[in-house]
Amino acid sequence: MYDVSGKIDIVLATYNGEKYLSEQLNSILAMHSFDEIINKIIVCDDNSTDHTLDIIARTIPPNKLILVKSDQGKPYGPAKNFERGIRLANSEFIMLSDQDDIWMPNKIIAYIKEAEKCNKNLPLLIFSDLEVVDSDLRLVDKSFLHYQSIKESWVNNINNLLIQNLSPGCTMMFNQKLIQKSFPLPDKCLMHDWWLIVVCKIYGEIRFISNETFIKYRQHANNQVGAKSNSFLNAFFNFKKSFYSASRNYERTIQQMLDIKLRYLNDLSDESLAYIDALSLYVDAKSSKIKRVYAALKVNLKKSSSLKTVGTYLIIFKGIGK
Repeated sequence: MYDVSGKIDIVLATYNGEKYLSEQLNSILAMHSFDEIINKIIVCDDNSTDHTLDIIARTIPPNKLILVKSDQGKPYGPAKNFERGIRLANSEFIMLSDQDDIWMPNKIIAYIKEAEKCNKNLPLLIFSDLEVVDSDLRLVDKSFLHYQSIKESWVNNINNLLIQNLSPGCTMMFNQKLIQKSFPLPDKCLMHDWWLIVVCKIYGEIRFISNETFIKYRQHANNQVGAKSNSFLNAFFNFKKSFYSASRNYERTIQQMLDIKLRYLNDLSDESLAYIDALSLYVDAKSSKIKRVYAALKVNLKKSSSLKTVGTYLIIFKGIGK
């Protein structure tokens, strides 16, 4: 193993996270070789009004902590809040942390070992599966990918990644070269982790650590972003709410695709450019229902499950804001 001293900065975004934050921080501090490998924990707080800041101050050693408080009256939101912290990271690698999970003791060692196998001259992103648990850490599913009906091979095709992310940011580790290619994030970036994995697919190397999980991914009522069961019954009983939410997210997904095209036009394949152009008909007020659906079929739009795919075609057929 090469010299790992101070190789990783952890960027943690917080917002009113007092209920679970202590458990998350203590699990990070308890990781094997924490003192040696972790340079800083960079906490970006999005204007918390509970005891979040007190918990941070009394839990993280001062020599390891960089605390960035909110400097505006309104929330940044997850993507821009994480961006603030990532910009302050100066270690070779960056990990992202939510405020309510549990990290396994061997996480940083496993990721560093994986990084040693990679080309250090390229943008790099490493991720793994997660164990989905409820608010009391009871097992919901031993695999996030299974819970979301996503195969790990989803990452092999950039068009898959353009339409659907497969990795929460808390399971990612990436290098400074990826930040240089990815930042600044566009103002309407849907999610920072999604943007990072797409950019890494264009320019760098993506590695998946298989057959092991390193995070208990807690699902509870206050999650801003989380895992939702991909079951038919869940979709049926929550159809109206789910369809509205999915429609809004699809519109933002298309906007993110257009931002990717604008930023990386010269480095995208003709196939991916055609894919983006076809799906962007959704935000064209003059496009017809049939034209939108036909264009999506022509570029073989699909998501990770039949249920999600059918739902997406219904959204496309219905149209934006209708």
